Amino acid sequence: MIRCSVALTGIAGFWALMLAHGTPPHRAPKHQDAVPGTLSMYVSVPDSHYDPIWEPLDSNATIASFFERIANVQKVSKVFWRGAQGENYVNLGIHRKENPSRFEFYSVWERYLYDTVGVNRIAVQEAHRRGVQLYMMASLFDFGASPEAEYWDTLPYGVEDATLASHPEWKPIDRFGERRQPGPYELSIPAARAYLVKRFTDQAVNGGYDGLFFYTYMENYATRFPDEFGYSDEAVAEFKQRYGVDPRKETFDVQKWRDLKGEYVSQFFRELSKAFHAKGKKLTVALSAANPNLPQEWPLSGGRVAVGATMDWQRWLQEGSIDELCVMGGTADAGKALVRKALPFRKSESISVTLLTDRPFSPDMQALVAEGAHLTGWGAPGQQMLRHNLKAVPAAGVRAGDWKDRSEALARIVRHEIKPEPSEVEKDIDDENPIVRRQALRARARLGPASANVFAGRLSDSEPSVRVAAIEALGMSGDAAAAPLILDRLRGDTNWIEKEVAVKAFVALRGVAQDQVLAALKDPSANVRQVAVRAIMGWKDKENTFFDQLRPLAQSDPDEVTRYYALQAILPIPDPASWDITIAGLDDPSSTVRSQATKNVASFASRLSGDRRKKAFAILKEQFGRYGQGSTLPDADWAWRNLGKALVRFGPEGSAALEAFRTQKNDPVLAFRAYLALYVPFSTGKFSDSSLEEDKRVHDTYSPGIR
Repeated sequence: MIRCSVALTGIAGFWALMLAHGTPPHRAPKHQDAVPGTLSMYVSVPDSHYDPIWEPLDSNATIASFFERIANVQKVSKVFWRGAQGENYVNLGIHRKENPSRFEFYSVWERYLYDTVGVNRIAVQEAHRRGVQLYMMASLFDFGASPEAEYWDTLPYGVEDATLASHPEWKPIDRFGERRQPGPYELSIPAARAYLVKRFTDQAVNGGYDGLFFYTYMENYATRFPDEFGYSDEAVAEFKQRYGVDPRKETFDVQKWRDLKGEYVSQFFRELSKAFHAKGKKLTVALSAANPNLPQEWPLSGGRVAVGATMDWQRWLQEGSIDELCVMGGTADAGKALVRKALPFRKSESISVTLLTDRPFSPDMQALVAEGAHLTGWGAPGQQMLRHNLKAVPAAGVRAGDWKDRSEALARIVRHEIKPEPSEVEKDIDDENPIVRRQALRARARLGPASANVFAGRLSDSEPSVRVAAIEALGMSGDAAAAPLILDRLRGDTNWIEKEVAVKAFVALRGVAQDQVLAALKDPSANVRQVAVRAIMGWKDKENTFFDQLRPLAQSDPDEVTRYYALQAILPIPDPASWDITIAGLDDPSSTVRSQATKNVASFASRLSGDRRKKAFAILKEQFGRYGQGSTLPDADWAWRNLGKALVRFGPEGSAALEAFRTQKNDPVLAFRAYLALYVPFSTGKFSDSSLEEDKRVHDTYSPGIR
């Protein structure tokens, strides 16, 4: 999941952490070709749909070009393809409109790519016709999350697994039988395991995949310590039978508990691999070298483990209940050491151990292959994996070679490594290959100002990634004529990613197109108004220069998403009149707008005084009271969390209101949510901390109890 780009920055920051270790590709020593059959690639398809700097994987032509290159040039024999997870998020997920950007991304843009374009079907065909195996990818513990789970961006969480939502008893539960963990299925429950075995087997078979790759981290901030959840009746009963201790009520041996939880993971792998092997499919599981006996941390190489279960990888390899162990995370040296440690545990040489690395063609990595290991490279922006064996075309020869070499030459311009004459690059803007057209647009934009006419024709290109590159290039052109061209595109059959990039383009064009963007606030198209509002946010004006233009959109625009963004835009404006508009937004008929108004009020609550403070506080208090037992509000499952945060920001007065809700006896749901708001707080974009001991102390002191 541009603000100008909060969404895209979050993804970029995550991958920066994931790729932080190892020798940067441009400094790597002399490269060696891969040994046939030993090289895989990790391809995070939803990220390519989310962020335009990634390789485009959004059409028949771009996917075919991608597989042609990695099969013929980099000699990749297997791809771990995250598109299957993306398709699950679309077709097996619940998307909530109160998070507008995520909602449009999943329910419109991703749905179009998976259901209409059929990117996964195309990938299977293009991989297999080139002799490349394609594994679907999923998380062992992350199936989206319930809407109150915190992430990089705003509540509600972007997607929730519909089956988990309809079977809450399959979610891991805390020691007290009160809270459920957002993200995983509880693998100690036989029915949950059976469902997942059938689900993944059916998807692998029906989708034509060769196997399944499980990563084991979980992408949300809703777990405070690894052993917070997982206390199912089945696991607790087994632990009591073995050790005579009830982990829900008594002090217990944490390692023994984690070992038991790990046994259920191992049992799941046995059941899944049996079903997979019967259909000729294989199973790969990823662990981190930073903590190989636990699930992977998130973010990788420095984050937190969310599930306290022992990963008994030695037994998996000895039994053959997995077909491949992938070391993913930790330092390069730790990764190589773990691979070497794991190789002797294999039941047979048909079981693989692979290291995921940012430099798979470096001599030290190829030396690891000689010891029996396999390698997996990152299919991510700027990685050695995507550049190996492409010709270093000199500046004078930008148009030499086939499309792959021309694309790499243009990429070198984007990286500011060469600087040919702009006219040479402009010739490739009309190339027959969409990868070349896209790179030519990006390259020409980085060679200095250009007439908007240079890029205008590609706004109607048949390829989505080329249209996106054209918008990006127009934003960098410095030509005022670019603005009406982008606006016309937004009025037509546009899509989510074009709107995201258009925001960034209008931020860049402020110096020549400010008046045109301001005029767009009155455009009949809601898409245009949304982009214009967000672009103004991106200008980061510290005065109230544009308040008069934004005011009517925040108050009464007919489009609820435009009102949502307009409330975001007026938040930094140091004018009490903007506070009044926000406070009025607390009573907006749209739950989307109310959500943003609540977050706004939380941010300036400490600055409110007098009648304005009394009014805002009264509305928040009254609204929190609506989210108790039997609430039928569309945001009943999560909006109380935002309201609770806002009330806490009112200081002792807000805490007292929540305490009154907590101690009342008429509505147990309302009492429990007030307890969570006060004593189990969470923050956007970071983990909250607790421990077994502190969790028990807080619970026993303050929880009103609910099941």
